[in-house]
Amino acid sequence: MILKHYLKLHVEASTGDSVAQAIERRSGELLASGQMVMGPSVPGQSLLSGFLDKKTCECLNDSTDHPFSNLLTMSDSYTETDCDEQLLLTIGFNQVCLL
Repeated sequence: MILKHYLKLHVEASTGDSVAQAIERRSGELLASGQMVMGPSVPGQSLLSGFLDKKTCECLNDSTDHPFSNLLTMSDSYTETDCDEQLLLTIGFNQVCLL
């Protein structure tokens, strides 16, 4: 999938756009569609979303209108508690992760 995006950037760059313009435009499109996520800006850190074991993730007090599953998607939706100001989360990973 990443190779396909690079090839598309190459084609767009050869059609008159500068490489920087093509990268900026395509990155904006991918971010808006949720197909690409901005990585952390701190060296040595990485996104943990690829290591989540969604079957073992749960929230004990999420609301039915804004459920815990909203946290596991790359969208503007959110999770909300149904009773108090704390969310009781269990998040499982498919490998050892340093937090």
